[in-house]
Amino acid sequence: MSKNYQLLTEEEKKLRLAYLASYRRGPSRGKYLATCLRGTAKWRKNNPNKKYIQKERGKDRYNEETLMLADNHCSRWGSDEIEYLKEKSEVKTAREIAFDLGRTYNAIMGKAGLVGIPLMTEDKKHMRLVTK
Repeated sequence: MSKNYQLLTEEEKKLRLAYLASYRRGPSRGKYLATCLRGTAKWRKNNPNKKYIQKERGKDRYNEETLMLADNHCSRWGSDEIEYLKEKSEVKTAREIAFDLGRTYNAIMGKAGLVGIPLMTEDKKHMRLVTK
C-alpha cells in the first residue's frame, strides 16, 4: 500500500476500495480482455501448428547430422552408455552426447525420455542452453 493510503480516513478508504472494485469489474476491462482473446484466436487460426512444425524441423535437422556418424545405429543400449547419458546430461547437449556415443539424436532423446533424464538442448533463437 502507498503512504498516501495510510493517511486516509476510514471513510475515504472505503470509498477508494469501492471505486477500485467497480473499476476492476468495469466494461472497459472486459472489452480489453475480449480484444486480446480475439487476437490470440486469430493468430492461432492463421498459424496452425507453427510451434510444432518448428520443433519437428529442428529434430529432423539434428537427426540427419548425427545419422551420418552413428556407429551404434540400431544396436542395443549398454548400461555404460546409459550411465554416460546420466552423467553428461547437465554438461553437454543432446546432440553432443549423440556424437560421443555414436547414436542418433532421436535415439538419445528417446532413451532419455524412457529413463527419465532431462537433457540440455540448444535454443538457437536465444543462443542459450535449456533443459527439456
